[in-house]
Amino acid sequence: MECVRKQGYAADMSEKINDVDEWMKTIRDPAERTKEPIRRIDYGSAVAEYQTAPLQDGRWAVRMTCNSEFVTGMSIPWRAFKTREEAVDFFRAEAAAFFAREKNLKKGRAVARRKIMELLEPNSLFGYQEPEPEQAED
Repeated sequence: MECVRKQGYAADMSEKINDVDEWMKTIRDPAERTKEPIRRIDYGSAVAEYQTAPLQDGRWAVRMTCNSEFVTGMSIPWRAFKTREEAVDFFRAEAAAFFAREKNLKKGRAVARRKIMELLEPNSLFGYQEPEPEQAED
């Protein structure tokens, strides 16, 4: 019985490796070649940034990171979506969820958390306003 479990585990692992290989081939590597500059939203110690990239098959990819005063953070690698708008909406939803989980913060961090959550919301008649891309360093 133990051998069967090991074989099942090995089969599961090889499938996951193939999935990673497929992700690298169809999403990560193409996105790295066509990525747009990073866009960053920050307020005090709260930082959320993302990068989008058009893919060969017409979809869009996005990757993101969020940090709160270099103490807590998260990163999500490239993920594909049908449209760029869906990719940016994914970033906004995940960033808002990250900062919403940050509870019981001291005064400065609490202000930064509240402000960045406001920045992630639609803030005009026209909806969410994307930050300008960061300039590439020479």
